Amino acid sequence: EDDHFGLMNCISYRSAFGGVTGSYHFLHKLVQEFLAACAVKQLPAEKQRKFWKERLILGYNKQGDFVLSDSNYEMPFLFFCGIGGLENNAVRDLLFELLAFTNNHMFAAWTPFPVIATAVAESRNEELCQRFMECCSRVDIYGLSSHQLNSFAYLMTISRHIKRLTVRNSSYSTDANQIDSFIQQISGKVTYLEEVTIE
Repeated sequence: EDDHFGLMNCISYRSAFGGVTGSYHFLHKLVQEFLAACAVKQLPAEKQRKFWKERLILGYNKQGDFVLSDSNYEMPFLFFCGIGGLENNAVRDLLFELLAFTNNHMFAAWTPFPVIATAVAESRNEELCQRFMECCSRVDIYGLSSHQLNSFAYLMTISRHIKRLTVRNSSYSTDANQIDSFIQQISGKVTYLEEVTIE
């Protein structure tokens, strides 16, 4: 028997001894992750930085993709960015410290750019978007998720740094609709581009 209490479920069941017990769960993990992000946002600035410094990583997962954090903290961090967490200069600088570890300034799945771009785009902080895009020179959509590409498209509409955009798509990449969607998102909004090349 399931009872619903707002954001939580109470799942009750009868034990082997005849007693009734229950456990409470959030209706969806996203609710828990959002509330966790809100709790971190309430901490003093330096404690926010300490919290994320201990939990943000920059490395490869088992699938060979760069990740910003392990799966337990990725979505809470994106929520944190979306509710204004990157107004905290200490956390903002932490992201750019992570970028400093790479010499490859291509926006591609094997670099840290896509995962950091997603966080930056969630913040909707135009100054931060500009600063981030100054670090990026090319984009290779092979292996990028649609969310990462949407984030990059948003950043392209904010930044005026990139004049020439090369979109490289490997023949074994996801279908061409991903490229079309990306180009449509920036068409008409990104008027400063001098050249767009699709390889």
